[in-house]
Amino acid sequence: MHIPSKGCATIITLLIVSGFGAGKTAAQDLSSLRTKTFTLGSDTVVLDSMIIAEESFSLYYTDSTIVHADDYFLDPVYALFFWKGANTDKPVTATYRVLAIDLLKPYRRRTADIIQPESDYLINPQTYRPQIGQESVFGSTKLNKTGSISRGIGFGNNQDLTVNSTLSLQLNGQLTDNISVLASVTDDNIPIQPEGNTAQLQEFDQVFIQLYTDKAKLIVGDFILQKPRGYFTNYFKRAQGASFSTEFPVQENADLKVFTQTSAALSKGKFARYIKQGEEGNQGPYRLRGNNGENFIIVLAGTEKVYIDGREMQRGQENDYTIDYNTAEVTFTANQFINKDKRIVVEFQYSDANYVRSMIQTSSGVETEKYTAYVNFYSEQDAKNQSLQQDLDEDDKRILDAVGDNINEAVAPNYFGIDQFNNDQVLYQLRDSLGYDTVFVRVTESVPNIYRVNYSEVGDGNGDYIQNGFDATGRIFLWVAPDTLSGEIIRQGNYAPVRLLAAPQKSQILMAGGTYKFSERTDAMVELGFTNNDLNTFSEKGNADNYSHGITASARHVQPLSEKENPLSLVGRVMFESIGNNFQPIEPYRSVEFNRNWNLNPILAGEDQNLVSGGIGLEKPTLYKVNYTLNRFDAGNTYTGIKNELNANAELEGFKVLFDGSILETSGIEKTRFSRHKALVEKRVWITKVGFTDEREDNQRFVAETDSLSVNSYKFYDWQFYLTNPDTSKVGYRIYYRERDDFASQNNDLNQSTHATQYGVDLSLVQNPKNQFKATVSNRELTIVDSELTAETPESTLLGRLEHNLRIFKNTIVSNIYYEIGSGLERRQEFIYLQDPTGQGPYTWIDYNADNIKDLNEFELARPEDGDRYIRVFTPTDTYVRAYSNQFSQSLNLNPVGLWINKDGILKVLARFSNQTAFRIQRKTRLEESADRFNPFLSSFGDSTLISQSSSIRNTFFYNRSSSKFGVDYTYSDQFSKNPLTSGFEERKSLAHILRLRYNFSSKYGIILEQEVGDKESASDIIDGRNYAIDYFSLKQTLTYQPGTAFRVSLTNTFSQKNNSVALGGEEAELLDLGLDFRLSKVESGTMFAQINVISINYTGDVNNSISYQMLDGLQDGTNITWGAGVQRNLGKNLQLSISYNGRKSEEVKSIHTGNMQVRAFF
Repeated sequence: MHIPSKGCATIITLLIVSGFGAGKTAAQDLSSLRTKTFTLGSDTVVLDSMIIAEESFSLYYTDSTIVHADDYFLDPVYALFFWKGANTDKPVTATYRVLAIDLLKPYRRRTADIIQPESDYLINPQTYRPQIGQESVFGSTKLNKTGSISRGIGFGNNQDLTVNSTLSLQLNGQLTDNISVLASVTDDNIPIQPEGNTAQLQEFDQVFIQLYTDKAKLIVGDFILQKPRGYFTNYFKRAQGASFSTEFPVQENADLKVFTQTSAALSKGKFARYIKQGEEGNQGPYRLRGNNGENFIIVLAGTEKVYIDGREMQRGQENDYTIDYNTAEVTFTANQFINKDKRIVVEFQYSDANYVRSMIQTSSGVETEKYTAYVNFYSEQDAKNQSLQQDLDEDDKRILDAVGDNINEAVAPNYFGIDQFNNDQVLYQLRDSLGYDTVFVRVTESVPNIYRVNYSEVGDGNGDYIQNGFDATGRIFLWVAPDTLSGEIIRQGNYAPVRLLAAPQKSQILMAGGTYKFSERTDAMVELGFTNNDLNTFSEKGNADNYSHGITASARHVQPLSEKENPLSLVGRVMFESIGNNFQPIEPYRSVEFNRNWNLNPILAGEDQNLVSGGIGLEKPTLYKVNYTLNRFDAGNTYTGIKNELNANAELEGFKVLFDGSILETSGIEKTRFSRHKALVEKRVWITKVGFTDEREDNQRFVAETDSLSVNSYKFYDWQFYLTNPDTSKVGYRIYYRERDDFASQNNDLNQSTHATQYGVDLSLVQNPKNQFKATVSNRELTIVDSELTAETPESTLLGRLEHNLRIFKNTIVSNIYYEIGSGLERRQEFIYLQDPTGQGPYTWIDYNADNIKDLNEFELARPEDGDRYIRVFTPTDTYVRAYSNQFSQSLNLNPVGLWINKDGILKVLARFSNQTAFRIQRKTRLEESADRFNPFLSSFGDSTLISQSSSIRNTFFYNRSSSKFGVDYTYSDQFSKNPLTSGFEERKSLAHILRLRYNFSSKYGIILEQEVGDKESASDIIDGRNYAIDYFSLKQTLTYQPGTAFRVSLTNTFSQKNNSVALGGEEAELLDLGLDFRLSKVESGTMFAQINVISINYTGDVNNSISYQMLDGLQDGTNITWGAGVQRNLGKNLQLSISYNGRKSEEVKSIHTGNMQVRAFF
């Protein structure tokens, strides 16, 4: 790379002055600081899922120039950004902090009951009386509203006409003295879910209007339907429709109250439960599946419940797990160490739009201090004649009618003939091959017998097709000829051109029940009803088993054993539950590990079930509780289980003791004996607490015919010793050591198979808000005792996380650090390009080889004047590779102006210097034994052990940053990314040194000199033409005339040199860019701008490829002219008109013209 000597000397000198390399720091503090880079456009951008602290928001162009606040609109509550300026299609970077609290939730210091009507004759001089002004456009000054509505069109001679519109309105306040309103209305069809990495979700896709009083509420639009009172009726549904609820006394101040809720809506999703045994050293992601084994689903945000060993986990990067709702993947944080012994259960709702699914719900009842009576009804059904994602013809309906309730047998062909070739799809021709008359072969041109074929994964050896890569329009499949063995066909593939037809279903539940309080010590409840579950409403077959019943009753009595305050009490409990063999609740109502606790076999789900339990206990408030329970569970004539349970907890003389134990014996198809216990003993000793926990399970299963030990039998013993901080300690810590031994069945006995040790430390120092530190680290070693008893292999797993926030010396030094290490999986990716109907996508298609086929290497980043636009969509795959991960981020700001600006001498000079550093890296590697897997700073372009990486380093050193007269800054930027694809990888790297000097000769004239040197590298083993290493140098001079705040004219001159590596082609380019632009801006009326650039290019090398596109910045060899103009006019206080036009002309290429016009109204 050729760098002029003066520029090189300048950069080296400035490197020495700034102390470059002293700190590579984070892009963001995951707890509050955020950094987001995006391209300006006319669409609303959703910046975050949390509320933004408006004062912390800053927006910069890539040259570090601050974007003026008049050019954009920010809604901090809903984290929405809209660009109002004229310069579109430019990358910008936003930095901001988010609030961890929900500002839409009411908070108060005092109750509203203390507010009294104002007296007509007593005047309180301290009372504030606001003036009454004019009513707003909504008719009330008590309404708060934000948002906008827009309509726009896009046009040009190299694109189709596009139309776009947006509506976003948030409203809250009082309509009348008694009726309040809360509304969120938008027509944005956001195809993604919010990020699932925080405990609270900012759900930007909710559309609803809610009217409410102190006794009633009506909501129309999107809402959540939750479990009503009762035992069997359980659900958590996202719905779209209407719901009304109210609660009121029968008479004023009467004890009797009536409550009711009625809803009618369309259900957004379907319930599913995912059960997975953890994997040693794999924190995730764990891919969730649908009820029918669907691999690729979308989880409805906020509907998931994640359990580990029966305990519910908390969502959030700082808690237990994060979830990607769009890919249905759950990843666990360092707070939850996942290994082979962890039992993972996830309950969730996922999008299933095969049919329009309606729902009707009503829950009503009465309540007094002594009793409650209620009725619950819920009905959810698919409209079988209104299919959505699947098109059903008469043949499909006949298949569904024939299979009855055996819906997994409803398989139909999944290919369709089309009239003409379309290069936006992967198409196939139907041919004969080797005697097989239905073989599909991919075609890339117009031929007879063209089909659109959709393939389903059917398992190895069950299909005749395999995936053979992908291109820009989708996956490609290849037919593999079957083999024949002894006259039997042996299939060689795992895909087939078929689909499993989704049957329309109906599920209903009707329950009635009540509770009665006989006295302060005695209460009881009863509930009974039925369910109706039709698995296939297209068929009458099997409908005899649709209906079933359920009944439950329980009672509890507390008998004090003395008349003292807080006496020792005897507590008695009885419970009975009975359900029919086809009882099907809307969602499970039993505990998540009910089947495991009773050693239940899944085949028993279709049997009548009866559960009876009775218990007795002693309770001494604040001291101890001891309870014994005897349970019996029957499932038809095939299962009988009797379980004895003992639970105790006590806090006596500084000791804390917990015990939970049970013994289960079952008979029937299988005889089992299952004993288990968990125990804890903890005691405060001096300045710490010492604790011991242990857990033991011995589950012996016997084969009925031989009475020998089944292979499913197991035993384990797990114990842990720990030290932790007392509750009053200012320092939080926990140090522990843990061991576990597992036993498996062998020769009619239980022999040890594995041994595991684990130890770790948790530390929290958060008392000082200006210096907070948190850390957790743990290590686990798995040893194989007998390899014949387990398929596991020896494994060593280390997890850790560190957080440090520092703010000292009057904010002279502000630092945020986050570091995490772990292990898990990395998904291989595929992607396609889809044409954006709004014409605003970031990519353009250039048919380099003129074959009318959209190849992966023919999509480039678009220029503003380009025509048809495309978006790049990553499609999920089911291929993962094992990876060791580390993540590091740091932000470091050094700004001594607040400390030394009023000092004299050298300190006053040093106060003019400042530095900003942002560093963020996420790295996954195959390294196992080497300690390099924990080093986030280690990376090498072309490293074969590197699976994926995304890193960004940006350091800017300023002198005289706040001066309006003169300033210098130097920026170092280094970005690197590597993504694993299904058949290879894609790597990109860019390095830049930017020196920028600004000087204002007067209040009207100024000059900016900017020099940049760097290189751009790209490598891919799957996309042709994307291997290059370009060194570049550029020098830009800008002369500005700005007589006031309203008008500005700039003249620019940019010279650039680019050289590709000789080994990769040796292309060379020189570019000279002369530009003139002006801008007229007034806050009251709007903005007008125009610009023209003449670019002369001297290029040596091949054209019509990706390398030439990078070298020429999307232009052509020779003389190029680009121009643009725009007007943004404020038509009144809340109405804005925007018109923009861009054009481009190159030698021997026709002129390209594009334009946009939009009208936007602000509320």
